[in-house]
Amino acid sequence: MRGSSGRNPLIFLIHYLIYTAIAYVTFVLFGAPVLSEQLETLSLSLLFAFLSGAPYLFNFLPTTERIGTVLWTPGTKAERFACCSFWCTLMGTWSSAFFLVLDWDRPWQAWPIPCVAGSLFGFIVGFGIYLLFPFKGPPCISLLHQTLDSADQVKIRFE
Repeated sequence: MRGSSGRNPLIFLIHYLIYTAIAYVTFVLFGAPVLSEQLETLSLSLLFAFLSGAPYLFNFLPTTERIGTVLWTPGTKAERFACCSFWCTLMGTWSSAFFLVLDWDRPWQAWPIPCVAGSLFGFIVGFGIYLLFPFKGPPCISLLHQTLDSADQVKIRFE
């Protein structure tokens, strides 16, 4: 695991806290309460950063090239697990925010309970995908390649 932050817990913790801050700001920009419920938003940010980012941060140092490789064309089992956990946790958190706008006035609809449940559910789905579909190389998303032609136009080809 060359380039791993998992060997140094302090490096892992620093990157994790930075990612938590990025998640917190992102949640606020997407509509989380700013002046009230900061602790709840911070709790969601900590959970989201742990579920979606810890598999990556434990195995790799966060460089832009490496992040792009892991999230779009994972080539190893560790990269695939980080990819599945990130995308499924993100989709679970995002899709569960739908329940916040329903006007049912149920206790489980309070901020950030649906998003926490969605994060956990999404991570479990991602872990299930990782376990049920053995790694045989890059997943189907890597079949999508972008190449630039001579006019600098993006062409998409499938292999």
